[in-house]
Amino acid sequence: MTVHLVIKAGDGDNFSRDETKLAPMCEGTTPSPAPPDATPSQGPSPEAPVKSATPSEAASESAPAAASPSPSSPDLAETGSSSTTPIIGGAAVAVLLAGGGNMWSVRKRRTAQQ
Repeated sequence: MTVHLVIKAGDGDNFSRDETKLAPMCEGTTPSPAPPDATPSQGPSPEAPVKSATPSEAASESAPAAASPSPSSPDLAETGSSSTTPIIGGAAVAVLLAGGGNMWSVRKRRTAQQ
């Protein structure tokens, strides 16, 4: 199966991608659809699977491999907090308090003039 990937970055062509790759496909025939008269079984089977007390020694061949980062791909953007987050939060609180203080003093002055 051929896969075509096109990414247009907003900062020009620095991070844009236009790639075509061949994706591996499962070998064998394609599955045929179930006949329309087949009905699913009602309820679980009476036999429960047998669990062993110790794990098997052999690794399963159908288990997927652990994902590892590609050495050729760039680092992802850092999201979340950093060391400047508390400073920005403190500055925002100070601005809110200053605005609240200004509103309080202006209202107090206006009521005193009337």
